[in-house]
Amino acid sequence: MDGYSLNQRSYLLFCLVLTITGCSSTPPAADNASSSKASQQTVQKVQAAQPAKAQKTPSKRQQISFDHEKVDLGKVEAAAEVPCAFTITNTGLAPLNITEAKSECGCTATNFKGALLKPGASVKLDIIVDTTMKQGPVTKDMVVYSDDPERPISRIFIAMDVKNAHGTMSLKDRTKIFTAERCKRCHVDEGVGQFGKELFEADCAMCHRKQESGILSGPLIESVDYSDPMLSAHAEEVIAHGSKTSPSMPGFLDVDGGPLSREQVDSLVTYLKKNAGKPAGEPRKE
Repeated sequence: MDGYSLNQRSYLLFCLVLTITGCSSTPPAADNASSSKASQQTVQKVQAAQPAKAQKTPSKRQQISFDHEKVDLGKVEAAAEVPCAFTITNTGLAPLNITEAKSECGCTATNFKGALLKPGASVKLDIIVDTTMKQGPVTKDMVVYSDDPERPISRIFIAMDVKNAHGTMSLKDRTKIFTAERCKRCHVDEGVGQFGKELFEADCAMCHRKQESGILSGPLIESVDYSDPMLSAHAEEVIAHGSKTSPSMPGFLDVDGGPLSREQVDSLVTYLKKNAGKPAGEPRKE
């Protein structure tokens, strides 16, 4: 009827089937497997070409390591003895001799007497921080000495946020830094018989100069220009009788419970006035 014979119709149907099969987007199973295998081989070649990550090997010598080098104690009470601890490990392959651990500040103390650690051995370093006359964010440090040839001096840090309880402190509480053994070592003993710059470096520098560790506990008062008589009078008032705005600064004059005579307080003010505008002095050494 349409002019095509039966053979011609069969031939046209066969060609149509071939056309549909050839345009299919799904490759034959054999081709799919071949492609996957090729991809895996390519990935393996790329991975083989990448350099292997270097494995950290222990030092052939003694090597000091800490479980952490800074601990944050969070919110702590004022006028309290706050404990914390660090673990020291010898990660080297020779015995490690830890000779000493000490702090720049007497309020940060330890009874650690040193230790000889075999390779892989550890020791606990217990520390007590006295928060008397401290408030707000405070950071203290401890220096650990050892015979690690690459790191003979290690510095670890203790951070905390001390609750401000100074507004309700009695005079006895405020002058604890002059009587408590840990505190008086820094704030009294070294300044006995000293005047001027030497007295400042003995009693004041640990709070009013930036330390070797980078810690600064109080304002930098050495480089202030005290040529204004009102400013120098204010400095004398604060040194002698304490700060009205920062209760953590007690009065150092003897009649206020401090360790200094009137002559010593005056010598500090004279030193500050002479040093006006000059850079602050060197940090106090260990």
